[in-house]
Amino acid sequence: MDEIEATAEEKLSAAMNDDEEIYMDRAARHEHFSKKNEIAVKDFMGDGPRAVGVFSQRWFYGDLLAWTFRCVMEKEHWELVNVFGYHYSKPIYCDVKTDYDKKVNCLIDGQIFIKKDSVKLLVTLDSRSNSTNYLQVEAPEEQQPIIDELVEGVINYFTDNNFYRGKKIGLNAGGIVFIEAGKRDWESVVLDSKIKREIRQNTVGFLKKLEVWQKYGIPAKRGIILAGSPGTGKTIVCKALATEAEGITCLFAESSGMTHEGYIHSLYEIAQDVSPCIIFIEDIDLIGQERMGEMYQSIPPLISLLNEMDGITEVNGCVTVATTNGLEMLDKALSERPSRFDRIIRIPHPADEIRAQLIEHLAKRIPINPKTKTYLAEKTAGFSPAQIQETLFSMVITGTEGTDENSTLELTPENVDTVLGIMEPRKSARAIGFNTGPYPCPINGGQ
Repeated sequence: MDEIEATAEEKLSAAMNDDEEIYMDRAARHEHFSKKNEIAVKDFMGDGPRAVGVFSQRWFYGDLLAWTFRCVMEKEHWELVNVFGYHYSKPIYCDVKTDYDKKVNCLIDGQIFIKKDSVKLLVTLDSRSNSTNYLQVEAPEEQQPIIDELVEGVINYFTDNNFYRGKKIGLNAGGIVFIEAGKRDWESVVLDSKIKREIRQNTVGFLKKLEVWQKYGIPAKRGIILAGSPGTGKTIVCKALATEAEGITCLFAESSGMTHEGYIHSLYEIAQDVSPCIIFIEDIDLIGQERMGEMYQSIPPLISLLNEMDGITEVNGCVTVATTNGLEMLDKALSERPSRFDRIIRIPHPADEIRAQLIEHLAKRIPINPKTKTYLAEKTAGFSPAQIQETLFSMVITGTEGTDENSTLELTPENVDTVLGIMEPRKSARAIGFNTGPYPCPINGGQ
């Protein structure tokens, strides 16, 4: 198997097939291979006392650390002499993603000999740890200044070239990942203009004026909650913000990770490193429900979130955008405490004018005449945008029944009545997503 082209999974599998390490845990393998490598190390550097330099990083920065070391090696023109396994019998390489569509093959676990002129160094790299990733440099004792210079160069390059900065990223159990978020421009978000302006003013607009807020003594952080029933467009608003936030890091929390210990803290550590940053927490109800009696000690993610947003240490250059379907269930320290979440912006079901605009937007490719659009807007009073969309889609599906793909479709008020009759919750068991009324009902005169 070619060392460069093999995936990390293939290499780990191949390494673990080695009989001498099948029954060893990570620590035991490390000790085993360190002893095996020591003979080669002595041949390379000699027997004298050695100096050591270490750069360690948090668990989610393994890819960035591996890539940084490769870049510094090339930049400083270090010559690679040999590579050995560290936790496995062979060195482990992996394709590290440095952008949405870019990757670089890097050593992620191994020991390497490098040299430049008469200087010889042993570098140990472990960037796939579940706790701490680290780079360790060893050399004869008299070369401590060279070790310090190399480590400092790695630290500076790591800090200055964080390839996650300004991108759309998420945090999962494996670390930081790039996210191909769907693009959504504000023109396509059908929402009251005052609400749109308030959202943008307190998020992307806020982060673009950080120097202004510093002038007036306003902390460089902000938080808003988008509150509304399901289907009102909260996720669409988040997509529009992420699309608009060019050059601003967008960090999306993973719902399955938020309940795990340390996840919230890691989220805000990353946000500080890559600021300016918007953290998106969808369905904050998962960790933010009100504390009651004995449950107080059983919800560490909420306590962590409260501390990160406004605790002893503060994150700067960060806006947190959370969504909720149940504002009344949130802990008061979230819903009634400015400087954590400073604004609660309610996303209502669309009023008459907004409903008409939404139907106009949704029906761009659907043959529906102005009269039918007006009728549909009247009959869907109280519907959420998602319910209006489903009503329109269902009109097309039912309207094309019994026709072929070449048939001409022209939707009419009768199609509206047909679909609403199917959806009406009191008359049908097929009304998934339409069971929260009250809705106008064409069957019983809208009563």
